[in-house]
Amino acid sequence: MAGLEACADDYLTKPFNPAEPRARVQVGMRLLELRSALADQVKALEEALAQVEHLQGLLPICAWCKTVRDEANYWRQVEECVSVHSQATFTHTICPDCRETVLPGAR
Repeated sequence: MAGLEACADDYLTKPFNPAEPRARVQVGMRLLELRSALADQVKALEEALAQVEHLQGLLPICAWCKTVRDEANYWRQVEECVSVHSQATFTHTICPDCRETVLPGAR
């Protein structure tokens, strides 16, 4: 008991069965493997969490011009609002439907 109270992880009493130390070492190896796997999973979760940026709640958006009202009650372009609240960046293009409307016959 004194050994355990002094922070020992395990102990053997004498006389002992020769198979017992082997079994205890295997238990220790399993514990180390589990601890390592858990540390890897925690690291992976922390990395995933660091990359997760998301908007939450209601986002008031103008049905006509598609600007959104921010938390300071200012109306901003959707791209600006999303960029401020996430790590997303935008690249602009034109969808096929708009291309036909804006640039009829273009390919």
